[in-house]
Amino acid sequence: MDITRINEIVTAIPAGRWMSYADVVVGAGEHPAAARRLNQHLIREDPPGAHRVLKGDGSVADNALGDPDDVRRRLEAEGVVFEKGRASAEQRVREKDLRGKKRRKRASAASRSRSKAAA
Repeated sequence: MDITRINEIVTAIPAGRWMSYADVVVGAGEHPAAARRLNQHLIREDPPGAHRVLKGDGSVADNALGDPDDVRRRLEAEGVVFEKGRASAEQRVREKDLRGKKRRKRASAASRSRSKAAA
């Protein structure tokens, strides 16, 4: 598992949004079966945003980060809506959505740099 790439993806999940374990590992180029090992990685590495990774159906895993109740509280504090124990599907984000945001951020940073250099 590419730990660096996993951490980049998890850290990029915006507050108030969530990704599934499978979304994260597939975004990092892994087989979806690698999702089974992801929670242990998130507990060990503790990257920012680790609480934003849920099961594919939007539910909090029974062992999520070792404290599933805390995971849900943190998500609700960020505005994630749960109905019947599942996070809103509209608040789910995919890795491809994060890539687009990174490109826009990089483009904005590059244009700011050019503007400063021109001044």
